[in-house]
Amino acid sequence: DINYRILVDGNLVANGVANQYRADLTGTCTGGTCGYSQDLWGLISPNVQHTVRVQGQNPYNSSWFDLSGTNRTIRCSLPPSVDLKANNQDGTIRLTSPAQYLLSWTSSNADTCTASGSWAGTKGQSGSTNYTGITTGSYTYTLTCSNPIGSASDSVTVIVYNPPAVDLKVNNTDGPLTLISPASFTLSWISRDATNCSADSSNGSWVGNVVIAGNQPMSGVPTGTHTYTITCSNQYETASDSVTVIVIAPLRGTIAVTYARLLLFAPSLDQPAQTLTGEVTGGVPPYSILVRVRAPSGAQFSLNRNGSTWSVTPENSGDLNFGTTEEGIWTAWADLTDDFGQTYRTPSVVWEVAWHPVHGRP
Repeated sequence: DINYRILVDGNLVANGVANQYRADLTGTCTGGTCGYSQDLWGLISPNVQHTVRVQGQNPYNSSWFDLSGTNRTIRCSLPPSVDLKANNQDGTIRLTSPAQYLLSWTSSNADTCTASGSWAGTKGQSGSTNYTGITTGSYTYTLTCSNPIGSASDSVTVIVYNPPAVDLKVNNTDGPLTLISPASFTLSWISRDATNCSADSSNGSWVGNVVIAGNQPMSGVPTGTHTYTITCSNQYETASDSVTVIVIAPLRGTIAVTYARLLLFAPSLDQPAQTLTGEVTGGVPPYSILVRVRAPSGAQFSLNRNGSTWSVTPENSGDLNFGTTEEGIWTAWADLTDDFGQTYRTPSVVWEVAWHPVHGRP
């Protein structure tokens, strides 16, 4: 038996009696000479370089001496680890071009860290690198950190892409476009960074897959508000654009007379006089009506009216003898204008005025 002690950096960490009967020491004896080993894990700090000395005690004078070959410099290392992130995310991230992102990493128990893949060089045990203006592509960044007992790696992938874009027009405008029924127009579109496009419409007249750039004539489109949409996509994103076409009915109107023939005893007996009525359809309200009247002599005058129905009467015309002040054929028509700018002239109406002479009594 021999007393022993283990000194680490001059500090006592273990001691005892070495013999072949101790269960906590692994001993190998050959011809009276025994070799022993002891696990120092937990007794010394990992990842730090230490000077270790094993000493035995002289049984005769109790002095301590270094055992041959035991004055060693050692280091106990833990396995290294590393965590690499892009914009604080693991794995794969996707960004639109031009991209900006931050690579950041931490490691433990590592002596050295080396970058590979889309970056290179020696890196610190922790740190970050900022990237700006990165164009389209797939970039994989790998960081490997090592110490004497091994290495560990982590990777992130950044996919930089162009998002799809599409521009849909109707008659080369972005709309909304107002047309008169039955309407004809052309839808045209271009896209960028798209692999496929599909069409849709509120009236169901344009649906399904379409080319990524093209045009589509439309004809005979009835009245109503019609929305047309094209959607284009690539493997990462989708983009859409829409146009609206408002199809209105053509402006139309009528004019009518109350009396087709008036036989009067004099031109100014007040009754009966003429009344004109009219109606406006289609177009876009409000409506403006200009009623034109031509007397048998050829003289003309106009009256303004509005609304979808209108009238000219002796009372609202300012002339109680309206349409009867001359003998002969009278003519009237109406010029219509709607808010869209459409104009329409109604067919003319005519009426005849005749007078009977009035004789005084003898």
